[in-house]
Amino acid sequence: MSAQQVIQAYESLAQLSHQMHAAAELGEWDRLISLEKQSASLVTYLKSAAQTTSPGGENHERQLQLIREILTNDAATCKRTVEWMSQLQLNMQSNRQEQRINQAYGAT
Repeated sequence: MSAQQVIQAYESLAQLSHQMHAAAELGEWDRLISLEKQSASLVTYLKSAAQTTSPGGENHERQLQLIREILTNDAATCKRTVEWMSQLQLNMQSNRQEQRINQAYGAT
């Protein structure tokens, strides 16, 4: 595969990472999962490409720029996901506590 194909794959991955961040911000968790699957395919492709292709010069700088963008989006997505999971955990604990109270006092 050519260096240009590798750069195109990184550009696609950067776009996916942006979409994943947007999905997380909007709480579109099913969409996020779907995008993560697409992202995993590209990562697998790029891992195999790294074995045979090394973009040089200007392509290398573009590759680094895209990797930074991907990492920034990934960190923001992770932060939002952790926040959501923490809130979900609090909600679940509250529900369990409410169930225990209802069982103890026979709520109608």
